[in-house]
Amino acid sequence: MKQILHNKSITTFTLLFFIVQSTTLFSQSDTPNAWINEFHYDNTSSDSGEAIEIIIENASSYNLSDFTLSLYNGSNGTSYGSHDLSTFDTGSTMGNYTVFSKNISGLQNGSPDGFALDYNGDLIQFISYEGTFEATEGPANGISSIDIDIEEGGSTSVGNSLYLTGIGNQYTDFAWTSGANSFGNVNTGQSFDNGTASPQIIASESTLSGMGYMENDGPGTAQSFTVSGLSLSDNITITPPINYEISIDSIVFLSGTITLTHTSGIVDSNTIWVRLKAGLSQDEYNNEEVEIASTGATTQILTCNGTVSAPISLPNAWFNEFHYDNAGTDSGEAIEIVIENASSYVLSDFTLSLYNGGDGSPYGNYQISTFDTGITIGDFTVFSKNISGLQNGPDGFALDYDGHLIQFISYESAFEAILGSADGTTSINIGIEEDGSTPAENSLYLTGIGCEYSDFTWASGVHSFGDVNTGQLLDNGTASPQIIVSESSLSGMGYMENDGPGTAQTFTVSGLSLSDNITITPPTNYEISTDGIAFQPGTITLTHTSGAVASSKIWVRLTAGLTQGAYNNEEIEITSTGIAAQTLSCNATVSEPIDLPNAWINEFHYDNAGIDSNEFVEIVIEDYADFDLSKLTLSLYNGGNGAVYDSKNLNDFTHGETIDSFTIFSCNFSSIQNGPDGFALDYDGHIIQFISYDGVFTATDGSATGYKSDNIPIKQRTSNPAGITVQLYKWGLNYEAFEWILSEQSPGRINKHQYFNSDPPEIVPVAPVAILAFFVLILIAKLYMLYVKP
Repeated sequence: MKQILHNKSITTFTLLFFIVQSTTLFSQSDTPNAWINEFHYDNTSSDSGEAIEIIIENASSYNLSDFTLSLYNGSNGTSYGSHDLSTFDTGSTMGNYTVFSKNISGLQNGSPDGFALDYNGDLIQFISYEGTFEATEGPANGISSIDIDIEEGGSTSVGNSLYLTGIGNQYTDFAWTSGANSFGNVNTGQSFDNGTASPQIIASESTLSGMGYMENDGPGTAQSFTVSGLSLSDNITITPPINYEISIDSIVFLSGTITLTHTSGIVDSNTIWVRLKAGLSQDEYNNEEVEIASTGATTQILTCNGTVSAPISLPNAWFNEFHYDNAGTDSGEAIEIVIENASSYVLSDFTLSLYNGGDGSPYGNYQISTFDTGITIGDFTVFSKNISGLQNGPDGFALDYDGHLIQFISYESAFEAILGSADGTTSINIGIEEDGSTPAENSLYLTGIGCEYSDFTWASGVHSFGDVNTGQLLDNGTASPQIIVSESSLSGMGYMENDGPGTAQTFTVSGLSLSDNITITPPTNYEISTDGIAFQPGTITLTHTSGAVASSKIWVRLTAGLTQGAYNNEEIEITSTGIAAQTLSCNATVSEPIDLPNAWINEFHYDNAGIDSNEFVEIVIEDYADFDLSKLTLSLYNGGNGAVYDSKNLNDFTHGETIDSFTIFSCNFSSIQNGPDGFALDYDGHIIQFISYDGVFTATDGSATGYKSDNIPIKQRTSNPAGITVQLYKWGLNYEAFEWILSEQSPGRINKHQYFNSDPPEIVPVAPVAILAFFVLILIAKLYMLYVKP
């Protein structure tokens, strides 16, 4: 009996030991209180700032490498990446809760996708966005995700995220919302309280610096920090030092105390802005303390540092011209800036910032030292830079010098900048814009007379990057009387004998502080024009206004009818009373005539129902092997301003069929304009053909400069099927023999009902043969009835 009791005692002891041990083991492997607290995966334009944040209670009790975050593809339930928490950045701690975050590029954009958090392979959490799905592998294998019911998309602002908000001590206490991200810090409107914390105030920062400004240019730039509280018995008060002021919305700043009200002892995370007051004299305002207090809690101190420096004189500089949108694919995008006395400054201290009007943030920065230096007029120098990818509005540009904002303009709407040198500043809308119908060679530019931005007005027209704008005169009132000519010599205006006049070249003329008009007189063998259309051999007068002549474009060309020879060093004289004359040397040659190819534009397509497609031009050349195809050029002309918007030589064309001595070449173009526009075909600069559709116009540049187009009588319309083109038909050996029609396309092949013959095609008399055959059949039938059928 005693033995039995003894055995029972041993058994009982063993059982109790097992229970204790089991309880200990269970406690050691208990699932941590941890959850996914914030993430960002999609935004406008290219995704950026993608990240995930995780909260762990009593994080020091665990090995971070035992936590794993798995990224899940919702389309098939597989994992497309994993990260252990030892690779995360450790952020702020509030009470027993610590924030961990990591930038993870390439987070999938949903419909749906998700994340799983596990500890040593034991699943803690499996959430998804944009739908629910079941995992097929990894720690969540066989588990259905929980959709957070909030999402991001292609319109989400850069810098935003999805995050939890509310008061609690576990995931289910909080709710998902969206707004500006706070990775590494407690979320806006979120507080942790597990009921065991001592009264405490949590401030995200202990020191703020860089809040200074130049004397008479205050207040300083605002900095921010966050404040929250746990287990409090009273509200939190925030009191700034004497030379600083604080705000709860970054708009209204106060010199007095701000109170944050507690709810059940908790104050959610609040963002507080602080800045140096305006009106302070030059000095350092360092080690001044913001006091953050609540009854029974340890007071937190935030040290403020700022300096009021001696004012600097900002350069007189401004945005003078830019181009950002045009018909077809945007091209030639550029920005031009004017700086007065540029040599007095370090160009790398000037910064151009491109701003996104959607969220107010910069999307590109360029130092003016990277710009091309253009013309200098008096004390003013023009700088320009080609910048592809300028956004199409509403967007804008800021110009600063050494971090001090000079100018902040926008197009298509005004907006407020949230970052960069223009932070907190509302842009000035220029009130003029470009769109998808703007010619590629156009721009928006300032025009008028003056010496600073406010003297000018915005206009649109053909660009002049690197030069003074059309109709613009830069005059700061200190210039001596002068005439400014953009060029000192012009060449390449020749032609073949009997094929004049020559190709026109251009230059600009302006004047400052004049007492009389400017006269421009061409030499004997040249003629000039103010519009590139009407040329004259006599003097042109540019009228001054209050002594100023705005920048004016002048065209010059060799007159027609000259004999073979060189016409070099002939001078255009540009004069005004009381000032030294300016001269421009003209150089050109009338050469021996050459044989031009027998070539013509044979077929093209530019407009159809729906989105324009399969646009092309076809050219026919006789005996093409006798010519250098690289010298045979097709230029596409904009009828709105007479300028070339695209060109290709025949080496870029596809060789099609050859019929006798005539060969057909064709080439696809992505954006042939819909009229009135046209095409010029030239050989080595000598015009062969200049046609237009939907209207007549005169070319203002390229090989057809000064020529009036020959308008064809056929038009395509938006109701035409895509396979119908404008093409020539009939018979002949040159362009004049054919006529234009609309018919089925045949690029690279002879057109329907077209023949390369000097005589009309032979016509087979189909109708008489058919009639004869009919009567023969009747005769056979009658003979059969009489002699064969019984």
